[in-house]
Amino acid sequence: MTRRTRNLLVVAACLGLVVVAPLAQADKAAGLSLYDDADRLGAAGKWTEACGKFEASEKEFPRPLTLLRLGDCYGRVGKTASAWATFRDTEVAARAAQRDPAFNSEQEKRREAEAVRRRGVVEKKLTRLKIVVSAPVAGLVVKKDGSELPSEAWGSAVAVDPGTIAFEASAPGYVTWSESRAVSGEGVTVEVQVPALKHKPATVASASPAPVVVPPSAPKPAPTSTTGTRTPTSSPASTPSTDHDESSGSIRRTIGLTVGGIGVVTGIVGGIVAISAAHTRGTYTSCSTSLGYCTDTSQIQPYNDANSHVKTGWLVMGVGAAVAITGIVIFTTAPSTSGDRGTVSVGTTGTGFFLRGAF
Repeated sequence: MTRRTRNLLVVAACLGLVVVAPLAQADKAAGLSLYDDADRLGAAGKWTEACGKFEASEKEFPRPLTLLRLGDCYGRVGKTASAWATFRDTEVAARAAQRDPAFNSEQEKRREAEAVRRRGVVEKKLTRLKIVVSAPVAGLVVKKDGSELPSEAWGSAVAVDPGTIAFEASAPGYVTWSESRAVSGEGVTVEVQVPALKHKPATVASASPAPVVVPPSAPKPAPTSTTGTRTPTSSPASTPSTDHDESSGSIRRTIGLTVGGIGVVTGIVGGIVAISAAHTRGTYTSCSTSLGYCTDTSQIQPYNDANSHVKTGWLVMGVGAAVAITGIVIFTTAPSTSGDRGTVSVGTTGTGFFLRGAF
């Protein structure tokens, strides 16, 4: 390190001391002022307000004397656990101050001894709380007055300030449990039992009827007209217009039968799928469509899959029916030169469906 570098470091250190010293003096002055305010409030019997002033004074200018007075203040307002813990802090702070030239070692010895004595007196009056978790589950969080309690503290009797305490236990997939309990009594241990959490009811997709498919209206056939004298139907001769109409009607009737047959087959397949899926859905006895949940969570996914297949089957069956009706309309509206309309019939046999037409 060069001489110039050393000189710069010395200058920087001096500047730091110049800046820090006034700040430290300001903190000390603020701490002493707050201490005086707390002392006056305590003399007037306003101990709750005095405790707040002592706390602020300790933050600004920490010292064993302030801690000792703060512990005494907590004891006067009934915060026995806070008083007990503060007296322990006073012991540690006074012991350390005995080695600090800024403090009077003899005074700090007396304060340490006084803190030990007061802690022993308060310890006999402590109220302790023991939280017992009867059935731990994955992800369980237990809270006391909104603050999470570490799992290591479960089952241990810990000192608390007397009063009404709010408890809460929660975990993913479970219903949250909460309770408020008055915890008080000198030298007693209050036990709070966290019960086994209940599972949240699982929701499943509710079954709904298949939508009604309205078949599209068939286009009206174009009217056929002839000019002049109409050719008798019994005549073996035919005009080009009659031949065209007869050919067009035959094609439309063929299309109608084909479309109708496809619709019937589609409807049958949809019905079979729906009935089979409904039977499978019925085997999951732990699930209830009306209530919307399954008591056995392992059946939720297969139940939803079966329920989806039921709805899909009914939808396909509805579409098949619409297609079949469309085919019937196309068939029956086909033009006929003989004056007779083609006929079509749909029915069932002992083993299936049939679609039959004549033209």
